[in-house]
Amino acid sequence: MYDDIKKLIIELGKILLDRDLTVESFGSISARIEENLMIITPKNIPFYTMKPSDLIVMDTTGNIIEGDNEPTLDFTTHVAVYNARRYINAIIIAQPTYATAFAVARKKIPMIMDETTMYTGGDIEVAEYAVPGTIDLANNIICIEGQESSPII
Repeated sequence: MYDDIKKLIIELGKILLDRDLTVESFGSISARIEENLMIITPKNIPFYTMKPSDLIVMDTTGNIIEGDNEPTLDFTTHVAVYNARRYINAIIIAQPTYATAFAVARKKIPMIMDETTMYTGGDIEVAEYAVPGTIDLANNIICIEGQESSPII
């Protein structure tokens, strides 16, 4: 079920790898498929070996509806963001080198071009640190007020 969306998620994962935006099986991708359902990538399966049947269908309370694999460690963040921001229909968590450097330095990414601001809504804020995969990190991300795009973590 939902094979076209699952294939697209896998292709996006390969693009992340090809463009050095993530490594190995790091990062995660999800897509909202209904009001309270999402497809999400599994834990520890590299994008280049991932098959549509490896992806998981979950509800937005964290229950697995379809799939045999364990969801990505980041699933709590995906669930929290979908529940807090109903207008968001896809989430990508990656490790781009320069964005990671800004996050480690605790510096927001300033928007200096109008063209970029159209997509980000303004500067990209840094979420407070919390252990990946925890509800604390999810809460730190969704509590950034007025943020139309995703913060860096």
